[in-house]
Amino acid sequence: MRHVVFLAATVLGFVTAGCGHQSSSASSTPATQQTTAASARAKDAPLPFIEDDYPRALAEAKAKNKPLFVDGWATWCHSCLSLKSYVLTAPEMRAQADNFVWLSVDSEKDQNAPFFQKFGLSVLPTLWVIDPQTEQISWKLAGALTAPELAAALDGVRKKDGNANEAESLFAEGVRADAHKDPAGAARLYEKALAASPRTWNHRAEAVAAYVTDLSTIKQAERCAEVADHEAHTLPMGSYRVNAAVIGAGCAQDQPQGSPAHAHLAPLVKELTDIVHTKAKILADDRSGAFDELISALKSEGKKDVAKQMAAEWAAFLEGEAQRAPDAKGRAVFDAHRLLAYLELGDPARAIPMFSQTERDFPDDYNPPARLSRTYFELKRYDEALDAASRAISKSYGPRKLRLYQLKADIAAAKKDSAAERQALDEALQFASTLSLRDGYEKLRAQLAERRAKLGSGATAQR
Repeated sequence: MRHVVFLAATVLGFVTAGCGHQSSSASSTPATQQTTAASARAKDAPLPFIEDDYPRALAEAKAKNKPLFVDGWATWCHSCLSLKSYVLTAPEMRAQADNFVWLSVDSEKDQNAPFFQKFGLSVLPTLWVIDPQTEQISWKLAGALTAPELAAALDGVRKKDGNANEAESLFAEGVRADAHKDPAGAARLYEKALAASPRTWNHRAEAVAAYVTDLSTIKQAERCAEVADHEAHTLPMGSYRVNAAVIGAGCAQDQPQGSPAHAHLAPLVKELTDIVHTKAKILADDRSGAFDELISALKSEGKKDVAKQMAAEWAAFLEGEAQRAPDAKGRAVFDAHRLLAYLELGDPARAIPMFSQTERDFPDDYNPPARLSRTYFELKRYDEALDAASRAISKSYGPRKLRLYQLKADIAAAKKDSAAERQALDEALQFASTLSLRDGYEKLRAQLAERRAKLGSGATAQR
């Protein structure tokens, strides 16, 4: 299972002051022409994100009495790049420019550790809307939506609904529980909200996706797979349906064959097949994630030939999306998944021209040489892998750099160069000692330390 965990969230009734204007005259004057031209330019302008400065963004939001929208991301996260290239640049989102103060926070930069210590982070991308007066989370989304879905969600955040029904109130409580890192409590509230609502409830898709996500998080695999099986196909085609199916299939796939949870895998495979072939407009990154989970599920069922056929279709889909990308950044969104597809086809060499081009396009980005190194490693071209890994390490920063040192150690081990392996691990542990590590990265540091200890003689690893 390689699915990306998705947390749906919706309106918590955060109210902001706002106003609009209407033209009361059909005549055109130079002044109105200038205003119209300025409005047109504003619609084409990118959202005015403040980069990696929460105190500044918070102060600006307080001064303007506007909610603070925060995008938590990382350069290696393909879904984050998809969000930036295909969602936040869309007209529906640019129309939101005056409604929020906008902040982008790179989760790999140590300077941003205080923000993530305060608000938490378990999934990338994660989006927040924060009340600047209280610094309370008004809305949170772990994952991505299409531009129309996200714009609609943000419209809801800004509207006060004094007549919320029972289902909406329960759902809002569930969102608060998720925001405060209580997935078990949130799951109970989502279950009650769904039981209290009709099929036509306008937040049903969000609630189902959130419920399935939290069931997966708290390891209730059987219930996770059951809900996804029964509910996903009933939802409108979109991000919530995709993520419910992907996560549910992952829950089913991880269980023993013959178990109640595993019995839900076959219908979820059908659902994923429908998703990858849908004509509906969904994010290409979401469709790609459905391909990834579908292929994994088919392989787990012993259907290797069908899985390989799907991998060929996946690769062709991604190559088509890359060709249609509006620019180099948009094309690079698909790099990581293209490598996965090529690996499924047993042909990782197909990724070399792609990563080489991306490295030329973005010479300061460590991800292209890092992925190129992994490709050469899979091909057992160890010297080229080592050169690319060294380039990546020289450009990288933050805790992700530990994975690059790990790759460098793996290359050395494959070359049977114990001294180089020890050196790579020592460098990793020394670098780790300078960082504020979260969750999985602390676990990775411990794994690297254990690996280094087993190598014995040589320089002493940092503890």
